[in-house]
Amino acid sequence: MRLLLNSVLVLLAMCLSIVATAEIPSAALESAPPALVRSNSLAPIELAQFSGDWTQIVDERDYESRIESIDSAVSELSWLVRRMASGVLEKTTVPPQGMTFHWTGEALMQVVDQNDGMIRRPVVPDGEARTVLDHEGTDTVTEWHRTSRGLEARWIQERAFGTTRYYLDPADETMHVEYEIHVTALHGVSAISYGSRFARKPVPAVSSAVAAQSPELPPKAVSGEPR
Repeated sequence: MRLLLNSVLVLLAMCLSIVATAEIPSAALESAPPALVRSNSLAPIELAQFSGDWTQIVDERDYESRIESIDSAVSELSWLVRRMASGVLEKTTVPPQGMTFHWTGEALMQVVDQNDGMIRRPVVPDGEARTVLDHEGTDTVTEWHRTSRGLEARWIQERAFGTTRYYLDPADETMHVEYEIHVTALHGVSAISYGSRFARKPVPAVSSAVAAQSPELPPKAVSGEPR
């Protein structure tokens, strides 16, 4: 019973950071499976296409798919651990409410609207492993890549690793996010895979009208003084 309790406690500690793991990629990528560090040679899309404020599209089918994936992942565990794990994972894998990609020049800044606050992180898709802290202060190592479909974040932590993929659907102008999570904190848990969709928030009409009515100002002299 003590061993079982310890397993449950380890699992719960892991699950507390699973959402951050799925969105904010901890421990060295050198130890990650080969699939985590493979390269992608396909032509990437323009990063500026991700720029904008995105809000989650609530879809019952996405919810059901996520729950089915969690149930399948923990199906080999004992009844008690399975029941606790599925409940915690159901709560901690909920997709974020909103997501914003700020595009400035050649740089992207991602802002994720979590239930416990906003998370900001730069997106540098050069394939380099960088160690960061998630919102709970956990060391994380992540790699950002550009792919033919969009963006891919490969991350690894002490108790889990995985990949989060972002791609745009020009047909309905939505952003699709695919999550793949591998839990290593407890033996017998298979991969959890699910997805969510986000719609781009339109620019308020009043802003467009004001911009159209604003007179064009003459160019100002450039000052060499720091601002």
